[in-house]
Amino acid sequence: MADKTQSQHEDEIQKKLKENPMFDTLCSYLMNGVPGGKIVYVSLTDDVSIFTGTMRYGKARLFFDIYVENNGAINTIVFDLREIYDRIVAKADNQDHKEGSDCEQYVYQVLKKAGFDNHYVCLFESYNDLLSQDKDEYSTFGISLINYEDDNFNKFTPWASVLYKVLEAIDAVNGYSGSQKLNKLKKDDVDRAACKMPPIFLAVMIGGYVLMIGAILLIALNKAWPGAVNWILGIILIIAGLICGPNFTWFAIRNKKEYNTNSGDLLNNFHKPVKKIFLTIKD
Repeated sequence: MADKTQSQHEDEIQKKLKENPMFDTLCSYLMNGVPGGKIVYVSLTDDVSIFTGTMRYGKARLFFDIYVENNGAINTIVFDLREIYDRIVAKADNQDHKEGSDCEQYVYQVLKKAGFDNHYVCLFESYNDLLSQDKDEYSTFGISLINYEDDNFNKFTPWASVLYKVLEAIDAVNGYSGSQKLNKLKKDDVDRAACKMPPIFLAVMIGGYVLMIGAILLIALNKAWPGAVNWILGIILIIAGLICGPNFTWFAIRNKKEYNTNSGDLLNNFHKPVKKIFLTIKD
């Protein structure tokens, strides 16, 4: 019973976090818009929750921990470049990732190339990602999204700018340019994933139109039942179809418009991060 109660509590927290388009768009992009994308929760609390995201980078994966405030505002993204360093740079397993190692120097090369303002940069000499089984501590950096903005991306997706700059920096440090670049993050893909409706939503919407067509055919062609019965059932099906078909279609259209214009319910549910979880260089 305790496990079930805990699960229900976690579901409620995740639902609350995803009401903020800032967090919801990141989840949508990682699950629907990028190769190898995935997001899993590490710790869910009523204050700050932690998720781990991952995306494909060539033969390796980029991992990052996502610290999310209780209103769904993404506060800080902390990057784990160890697998990229091991598989692509060092081309060997079991590398040293601690302070003073070549991996640490690689991390700071990427950070320098990314060019983030020091108001946003958090440095970690001994960070633990909380999810890995080895509990290996390593040097890395995080980017605080407090007051972070980038006009090249949608207002709701400042996290996309952070990921893009880090991926661009990794490409540059690795010596990849032009067609060799492994950074596949594009604004259009982020926007498309942000507005994509889940399969169950599309299934219900299509089912609504099917109900309406079936109701019309029932009224017009069915001779086996009395006409009054056909009309009663037909009207019920049409009402159900209107609720599930045109109504859901309008919701999808409105959702996309609100995302593109940063308005409506999406704007009302959009909250920026405000809590100081980690100190930045400027602090």
